[in-house]
Amino acid sequence: YHVPRSWLNEGLNTLVLFEELGGNPSQIKFRTVH
Repeated sequence: YHVPRSWLNEGLNTLVLFEELGGNPSQIKFRTVH
């Protein structure tokens, strides 16, 4: 998934993902791309 920086606030953000194909939420990784 791509979350545009303009959607994020300074400080705390909450992200909710809904996976329709049976994905495993424990395998989610986040990374920052410059």
